[in-house]
Amino acid sequence: MTEAQSDSRGIPARAQVYSRISGFFRSPAVKLVFILAIGMVLTVPLGIVWLLVAERDHNSRTVIRNIGQQWGAPQRLSGPFVVLPYRVEVVGVKIVEVVAGTEEKPVILRKEEPDISEAVRYAVFTPEALRIEGDIVTSVRERSIYKATVYTADLTVDGAFAPITGIKTSEKVTGIDWHRMQMVVGISGLSGIETSDLTLNSGKPILLEPGAGIMTGLDNGAVHAPVLFTDAGNASAGFTFRLSLSLRGSENLSVTPAGRTTDVALRSPWPHPDFTGRFLPAEREIGNEGFSARWSVPHLARPLPTQWPMTANRLGELMPYAFGVRFVTPVDFYSLVDRALKYGLMFIGVVVIIVFALEIATGVRVHGVQYLLVGLMMIMFFVLLLAFAEHMGFGRAYLIAALTTGSVLTAYVALVFGRFSRALVSAVCFGLLYAILYLILQLEDYALLAGACLGFVILTGVLFATRRIDWSAIRPADEAPVQG
Repeated sequence: MTEAQSDSRGIPARAQVYSRISGFFRSPAVKLVFILAIGMVLTVPLGIVWLLVAERDHNSRTVIRNIGQQWGAPQRLSGPFVVLPYRVEVVGVKIVEVVAGTEEKPVILRKEEPDISEAVRYAVFTPEALRIEGDIVTSVRERSIYKATVYTADLTVDGAFAPITGIKTSEKVTGIDWHRMQMVVGISGLSGIETSDLTLNSGKPILLEPGAGIMTGLDNGAVHAPVLFTDAGNASAGFTFRLSLSLRGSENLSVTPAGRTTDVALRSPWPHPDFTGRFLPAEREIGNEGFSARWSVPHLARPLPTQWPMTANRLGELMPYAFGVRFVTPVDFYSLVDRALKYGLMFIGVVVIIVFALEIATGVRVHGVQYLLVGLMMIMFFVLLLAFAEHMGFGRAYLIAALTTGSVLTAYVALVFGRFSRALVSAVCFGLLYAILYLILQLEDYALLAGACLGFVILTGVLFATRRIDWSAIRPADEAPVQG
């Protein structure tokens, strides 16, 4: 065999091998892998946008909290409670020295004798019946681009304390200081008190002082009546009370079920209440004009006796049983943008798949840098959505971000592929994608289900649409593709 013959037969063979290798690297499969790598790179700017949303959300909550603290903190009403000092006999032991023996030889003996003294204790009593009714007027306070919901609650707290027939204790009671009896009401935000008026047995108003008086355990704030009765007979006979309060607050209003039976009724024109705490309302009505709700808590539903010594931390056991209402902002666009970002990779992936499908269908080569730019434009959609949502709300911001980025992508597809029909197809696909994502975000409770179904439908469509693609691009030209 001659060298020329060898060259004449070897060169086509090497060219065929080179053609196959070159075709493989230009195949759709390799291109798809390269696009997936670009998608992984895009997770970095997508994560930066997510951090930006978290930072803006934190700033918003900080400003809203500051507005609330200046107007009035979230209010929690506890009580009222009656605190009654009493004296008990305390028996101890004392050492007594006794001199024995003779005068010449005295002997000092030490012996133990009972030591009886008095100590002051405090008993806490809860109402036999407790009823709370309130009308809550809400308003919105603004600072820069942030808004906070605040309220003024006009509350009427009334009920009755049962007659005090004795102190439940294992110690020997030597006396009760009826003249030092106090009533204590826990109010978490004292700076929000506008007016307060306490009457007993429908009599004259009683002066209230700040602080918990002789009671301990109400560390978040309280007011008390330092003197209730000067006559022991009136103090022990039981009495009714009526407390009128006007409170400023923010975010939520809650009540602890202090009474043996506790009934609470609240009304407000705020149409977006969130009932929170251990108990839900037994009755409630919610409409565009506001809400009304009524709770009824029996004594068996909360771990609190009608009387206990103040040394026992019973109030700490009662606080987790608080219930009430939170005034929810109807549209929290930060959470919506955050939820949109969770679908970001799928969202960007669908757009890239649309461009990739047009590339396969038309044969026009699209460079990897162009795919990267398309992905960055989709990330810019989330940035625009966040920026505009802070100023004009989520709905209009979504429309603006979708129109701007969708129009740019459609124009770019038209320039790359050179036909209006292909740009029209991409515009329809982009529009459907934006619309479906918006619907998923509005579903809230069914967002995961809708997103999962959408991902399944898209993957199924891609699966069957690409069944005849020669992914390796190395099949001989005369070989027919496998039929799906």
